[in-house]
Amino acid sequence: LERPVAAVDFFARRVERLADAHRELLMVLALAPEALTAESLTKVLGADAAPMLDALLRERLVTVRVADGRSVWRLAREGEKPSLLAALTDDARRPLALKLGQELEAHGRLVAAAELLFSVSEADGASVAAKAAEALAARGALEEASAWYARAAAVLPSVALAWGRVLAWLGDYRGAVRRLLSVREGPRAALALEASRHLLKLGRPRLAELLLDVAKRDAALKVEAEAVYAELLLATGRAAEVLTLSESSLALRQTKGKALLISGEPAKAQELFARNADEASDDVRLHAAARLNEGVAAYKRGDRERVHERERGEEFY
Repeated sequence: LERPVAAVDFFARRVERLADAHRELLMVLALAPEALTAESLTKVLGADAAPMLDALLRERLVTVRVADGRSVWRLAREGEKPSLLAALTDDARRPLALKLGQELEAHGRLVAAAELLFSVSEADGASVAAKAAEALAARGALEEASAWYARAAAVLPSVALAWGRVLAWLGDYRGAVRRLLSVREGPRAALALEASRHLLKLGRPRLAELLLDVAKRDAALKVEAEAVYAELLLATGRAAEVLTLSESSLALRQTKGKALLISGEPAKAQELFARNADEASDDVRLHAAARLNEGVAAYKRGDRERVHERERGEEFY
């Protein structure tokens, strides 16, 4: 007895009878992680997809719906994807996946693009994965961002700096330092500077100071490194040394103001914090910190009216 013909056999025979261009369009839909517009399919295929989609719709091989005011297309039955992909050779799959990944990236579908590109090209996948991680971090999706940086870092060690920052935002300072110091090539001074910040939070000032020495050798990072060094001095009880430093940046002046408070000079500290707040109007975080510290200095001076102004936030309006 002949075995019954399975549904998948019927589907395979229908696909085999199609023109090559129609069959290739189905392959793209099988690769796609989401429904695609006719315009996107046209770009991937390099040929007008609209008449082919109409023909495949009549054959009930594809289906269409409207999303965000646009028609998007997918396979009529998602369960048909495995059989289509099984018939796709590696040589045929690679160019289609690359083009589709690039199209998804162009439309901001970075996670989907990275996932697809990794399947055919680690270099392309890592490049888009880094972009996806950056976008996720900007939205506050830090754990997802860290996961994508981890995938990208295996191919692109240069993402270590951005990955380290995300890990620090997650509170994983040890992980951040480990990633930053594991890089064999790249911007060593920038990596050392970032790692020194995290080491301070971990209570490792001696190692942080060694890394700051590396960072200071880069003229472009010298001002930032000096600001971190001021934090290190303050954290290790050397407020008097902080007061000998220049006022090369707002961040350093913030630390210098704190050193003035510790040294019993609240009037000078208040003046310094007020100047910082005025100059940091474009930096919301630093502006708020300076105003808060100004209020603390005013309180220590007994300037209650100024304290109340800071509490009411009158200077923000």
